[in-house]
Amino acid sequence: MLSTEKTIVEYVNLWAKDFQNSIIDDDYNSYSFLMGSDGSQHKSKKLVAFLQKSLERQIVFIKYFATCRLLENQSKSNLQSINRLVSLQHFDLKFHKTSPRFEVCFYFSKGRKVYLFVNDLNEINFADIYAATLFEAISISNHEWKYLTKTILNSILKTVHEDMACDRYFVKFGIPEQYSPGKNNSIIYTVCEVDRIPSQQNDYTEYCEKIIGTSDVDIDKIAKIRKANDLFGIDMLKWFKP
Repeated sequence: MLSTEKTIVEYVNLWAKDFQNSIIDDDYNSYSFLMGSDGSQHKSKKLVAFLQKSLERQIVFIKYFATCRLLENQSKSNLQSINRLVSLQHFDLKFHKTSPRFEVCFYFSKGRKVYLFVNDLNEINFADIYAATLFEAISISNHEWKYLTKTILNSILKTVHEDMACDRYFVKFGIPEQYSPGKNNSIIYTVCEVDRIPSQQNDYTEYCEKIIGTSDVDIDKIAKIRKANDLFGIDMLKWFKP
Protein backbone atom coordinates (compact mmCIF):
# COMPACT_ATOMS: atom_id res chain seq x y z
CA MET A 1 0.00 0.00 0.00
CA LEU A 2 1.37 3.43 -0.96
CA SER A 3 1.92 6.00 1.80
CA THR A 4 -0.85 8.22 0.41
CA GLU A 5 -3.26 5.29 0.41
CA LYS A 6 -2.27 4.36 3.95
CA THR A 7 -2.87 7.94 5.09
CA ILE A 8 -6.37 7.99 3.62
CA VAL A 9 -7.29 4.56 4.96
CA GLU A 10 -6.18 5.52 8.48
CA TYR A 11 -8.08 8.80 8.34
CA VAL A 12 -11.28 7.26 6.99
CA ASN A 13 -11.17 4.40 9.50
CA LEU A 14 -10.77 6.92 12.31
CA TRP A 15 -13.74 8.88 10.96
CA ALA A 16 -15.77 5.66 10.73
CA LYS A 17 -15.11 4.87 14.38
CA ASP A 18 -16.19 8.35 15.54
CA PHE A 19 -19.19 8.32 13.20
CA GLN A 20 -20.39 4.94 14.39
CA ASN A 21 -19.87 5.76 18.07
CA SER A 22 -21.79 9.04 17.79
CA ILE A 23 -24.84 7.22 16.42
CA ILE A 24 -24.67 4.33 18.87
CA ASP A 25 -24.20 6.71 21.83
CA ASP A 26 -27.41 8.45 20.70
CA ASP A 27 -29.15 5.05 20.70
CA TYR A 28 -29.85 5.55 16.98
CA ASN A 29 -32.50 8.19 17.80
CA SER A 30 -31.47 10.93 15.34
CA TYR A 31 -30.28 8.38 12.80
CA SER A 32 -33.58 6.53 13.03
CA PHE A 33 -35.41 9.73 12.11
CA LEU A 34 -33.10 10.34 9.14
CA MET A 35 -33.68 6.82 7.89
CA GLY A 36 -37.44 7.33 7.84
CA SER A 37 -38.77 6.11 11.19
CA ASP A 38 -40.28 8.35 13.87
CA GLY A 39 -37.10 8.40 15.97
CA SER A 40 -38.96 7.18 19.05
CA GLN A 41 -37.22 5.56 21.99
CA HIS A 42 -38.93 2.21 21.39
CA LYS A 43 -37.36 0.30 18.51
CA SER A 44 -38.27 -3.17 17.40
CA LYS A 45 -35.57 -5.75 16.78
CA LYS A 46 -36.34 -5.52 13.08
CA LEU A 47 -35.84 -1.73 13.08
CA VAL A 48 -32.60 -1.96 15.08
CA ALA A 49 -31.24 -4.55 12.64
CA PHE A 50 -32.19 -2.28 9.71
CA LEU A 51 -30.47 0.72 11.34
CA GLN A 52 -27.32 -1.28 12.06
CA LYS A 53 -27.12 -2.45 8.46
CA SER A 54 -27.82 1.08 7.22
CA LEU A 55 -25.00 2.42 9.37
CA GLU A 56 -22.57 -0.15 7.97
CA ARG A 57 -23.71 0.68 4.44
CA GLN A 58 -23.14 4.40 5.04
CA ILE A 59 -19.58 3.72 6.19
CA VAL A 60 -18.87 1.47 3.20
CA PHE A 61 -20.27 4.19 0.93
CA ILE A 62 -17.94 6.86 2.32
CA LYS A 63 -14.97 4.52 1.98
CA TYR A 64 -15.82 4.10 -1.70
CA PHE A 65 -16.37 7.85 -2.11
CA ALA A 66 -12.94 8.58 -0.58
CA THR A 67 -11.30 5.97 -2.82
CA CYS A 68 -12.78 7.53 -5.96
CA ARG A 69 -11.45 10.92 -4.92
CA LEU A 70 -8.03 9.44 -4.15
CA LEU A 71 -7.76 7.86 -7.60
CA GLU A 72 -8.24 11.26 -9.24
CA ASN A 73 -4.74 12.18 -8.07
CA GLN A 74 -2.53 11.62 -5.04
CA SER A 75 -1.27 15.15 -4.56
CA LYS A 76 -1.00 16.65 -1.10
CA SER A 77 -3.74 19.15 -1.86
CA ASN A 78 -6.12 16.38 -2.96
CA LEU A 79 -5.38 14.37 0.19
CA GLN A 80 -6.25 17.43 2.26
CA SER A 81 -9.44 17.87 0.24
CA ILE A 82 -10.43 14.23 0.84
CA ASN A 83 -9.81 14.54 4.58
CA ARG A 84 -11.92 17.69 4.67
CA LEU A 85 -14.76 16.01 2.78
CA VAL A 86 -14.69 12.91 4.98
CA SER A 87 -14.73 15.06 8.11
CA LEU A 88 -18.03 16.60 6.90
CA GLN A 89 -19.77 13.21 6.92
CA HIS A 90 -21.40 13.43 10.34
CA PHE A 91 -25.05 13.71 11.35
CA ASP A 92 -24.12 15.08 14.79
CA LEU A 93 -23.71 18.87 14.55
CA LYS A 94 -21.00 18.88 17.24
CA PHE A 95 -18.59 17.57 14.58
CA HIS A 96 -19.18 20.60 12.33
CA LYS A 97 -17.70 24.05 12.75
CA THR A 98 -20.22 25.17 10.15
CA SER A 99 -22.98 23.12 8.55
CA PRO A 100 -22.17 21.82 5.05
CA ARG A 101 -24.17 23.65 2.38
CA PHE A 102 -25.58 20.59 0.64
CA GLU A 103 -27.17 17.41 1.95
CA VAL A 104 -27.41 14.81 -0.82
CA CYS A 105 -29.29 11.57 -0.31
CA PHE A 106 -29.18 8.57 -2.66
CA TYR A 107 -32.19 6.23 -2.51
CA PHE A 108 -32.36 2.52 -3.28
CA SER A 109 -34.97 -0.22 -3.07
CA LYS A 110 -36.28 -1.58 0.24
CA GLY A 111 -36.01 1.77 2.04
CA ARG A 112 -32.23 1.94 1.83
CA LYS A 113 -30.38 5.23 1.43
CA VAL A 114 -27.02 6.88 2.02
CA TYR A 115 -26.00 10.49 2.52
CA LEU A 116 -23.27 12.87 1.44
CA PHE A 117 -22.61 16.30 2.91
CA VAL A 118 -20.65 18.74 0.75
CA ASN A 119 -20.19 22.45 0.24
CA ASP A 120 -20.01 22.15 -3.56
CA LEU A 121 -21.87 19.62 -5.71
CA ASN A 122 -18.88 19.53 -8.06
CA GLU A 123 -17.10 17.57 -5.32
CA ILE A 124 -19.40 14.63 -6.14
CA ASN A 125 -18.88 12.35 -9.12
CA PHE A 126 -22.46 11.15 -9.57
CA ALA A 127 -21.41 8.67 -12.27
CA ASP A 128 -18.95 6.97 -9.91
CA ILE A 129 -21.68 6.63 -7.34
CA TYR A 130 -24.24 5.31 -9.82
CA ALA A 131 -21.80 2.75 -11.22
CA ALA A 132 -21.37 1.15 -7.79
CA THR A 133 -24.83 1.65 -6.28
CA LEU A 134 -27.40 1.97 -9.11
CA PHE A 135 -29.31 4.59 -7.10
CA GLU A 136 -32.95 5.01 -8.08
CA ALA A 137 -33.57 8.54 -6.82
CA ILE A 138 -31.74 11.44 -5.21
CA SER A 139 -32.67 14.35 -3.00
CA ILE A 140 -30.64 17.53 -2.60
CA SER A 141 -31.19 20.24 -0.03
CA ASN A 142 -29.32 23.39 0.91
CA HIS A 143 -29.91 25.15 4.23
CA GLU A 144 -29.54 28.48 2.40
CA TRP A 145 -32.62 27.83 0.25
CA LYS A 146 -35.74 29.42 1.71
CA TYR A 147 -37.76 27.60 -0.93
CA LEU A 148 -37.10 25.84 -4.21
CA THR A 149 -37.21 27.95 -7.36
CA LYS A 150 -37.26 26.77 -10.97
CA THR A 151 -33.88 28.43 -11.48
CA ILE A 152 -32.29 26.48 -8.62
CA LEU A 153 -33.93 23.24 -9.72
CA ASN A 154 -32.80 23.55 -13.34
CA SER A 155 -29.26 24.52 -12.32
CA ILE A 156 -28.86 21.56 -9.96
CA LEU A 157 -30.32 19.04 -12.39
CA LYS A 158 -28.05 20.38 -15.11
CA THR A 159 -25.03 19.83 -12.84
CA VAL A 160 -26.01 16.22 -12.17
CA HIS A 161 -26.91 15.53 -15.81
CA GLU A 162 -23.66 16.94 -17.20
CA ASP A 163 -21.54 15.14 -14.61
CA MET A 164 -23.06 11.78 -15.50
CA ALA A 165 -22.97 12.47 -19.23
CA CYS A 166 -19.19 12.88 -19.03
CA ASP A 167 -19.06 9.17 -18.21
CA ARG A 168 -21.68 8.27 -20.84
CA TYR A 169 -24.57 7.89 -18.39
CA PHE A 170 -27.77 9.49 -19.66
CA VAL A 171 -30.17 10.32 -16.83
CA LYS A 172 -33.85 11.22 -17.11
CA PHE A 173 -35.38 12.97 -14.09
CA GLY A 174 -38.88 12.43 -12.77
CA ILE A 175 -40.03 14.90 -10.13
CA PRO A 176 -43.17 14.04 -8.12
CA GLU A 177 -45.73 16.84 -8.01
CA GLN A 178 -45.28 17.43 -4.26
CA TYR A 179 -41.62 18.33 -4.91
CA SER A 180 -42.33 20.92 -7.58
CA PRO A 181 -40.72 24.35 -7.17
CA GLY A 182 -42.65 26.70 -4.94
CA LYS A 183 -42.86 28.28 -1.52
CA ASN A 184 -44.15 25.05 0.04
CA ASN A 185 -41.02 23.09 -0.88
CA SER A 186 -37.31 23.63 -0.24
CA ILE A 187 -35.88 20.29 -1.35
CA ILE A 188 -35.09 18.70 -4.70
CA TYR A 189 -36.30 15.13 -5.00
CA THR A 190 -36.18 13.29 -8.28
CA VAL A 191 -36.45 9.74 -9.51
CA CYS A 192 -33.51 8.89 -11.78
CA GLU A 193 -33.86 6.68 -14.83
CA VAL A 194 -30.36 6.01 -16.10
CA ASP A 195 -29.19 4.56 -19.40
CA ARG A 196 -25.60 3.83 -20.25
CA ILE A 197 -24.61 5.12 -23.67
CA PRO A 198 -22.86 2.20 -25.43
CA SER A 199 -19.15 2.42 -26.09
CA GLN A 200 -17.93 2.62 -29.65
CA GLN A 201 -17.08 -0.79 -31.02
CA ASN A 202 -13.40 -1.72 -31.13
CA ASP A 203 -11.26 -4.81 -30.62
CA TYR A 204 -11.64 -4.60 -26.84
CA THR A 205 -15.42 -4.23 -26.82
CA GLU A 206 -15.70 -7.16 -29.22
CA TYR A 207 -13.54 -9.19 -26.82
CA CYS A 208 -15.85 -8.28 -23.90
CA GLU A 209 -18.89 -9.23 -25.95
CA LYS A 210 -17.39 -12.63 -26.67
CA ILE A 211 -16.08 -13.39 -23.15
CA ILE A 212 -18.70 -11.92 -20.79
CA GLY A 213 -21.66 -11.37 -23.05
CA THR A 214 -21.64 -7.56 -23.14
CA SER A 215 -19.49 -4.81 -24.59
CA ASP A 216 -20.82 -2.24 -22.13
CA VAL A 217 -17.96 -2.46 -19.66
CA ASP A 218 -16.64 0.53 -17.75
CA ILE A 219 -13.13 -0.49 -16.75
CA ASP A 220 -12.55 2.78 -14.90
CA LYS A 221 -15.53 2.20 -12.62
CA ILE A 222 -14.69 -1.46 -12.04
CA ALA A 223 -11.17 -0.44 -11.05
CA LYS A 224 -12.47 2.06 -8.50
CA ILE A 225 -14.79 -0.50 -6.91
CA ARG A 226 -12.01 -3.08 -6.70
CA LYS A 227 -9.60 -0.52 -5.28
CA ALA A 228 -12.05 0.43 -2.51
CA ASN A 229 -12.56 -3.25 -1.72
CA ASP A 230 -8.80 -3.84 -1.54
CA LEU A 231 -7.96 -0.74 0.52
CA PHE A 232 -10.70 -1.14 3.12
CA GLY A 233 -11.46 -4.87 3.04
CA ILE A 234 -15.06 -4.30 1.98
CA ASP A 235 -17.42 -5.75 -0.63
CA MET A 236 -18.90 -2.63 -2.16
CA LEU A 237 -21.37 -4.30 -4.50
CA LYS A 238 -22.79 -6.56 -1.79
CA TRP A 239 -24.16 -3.55 0.06
CA PHE A 240 -25.96 -2.09 -2.94
CA LYS A 241 -27.56 -5.07 -4.66
CA PRO A 242 -30.99 -4.10 -6.06
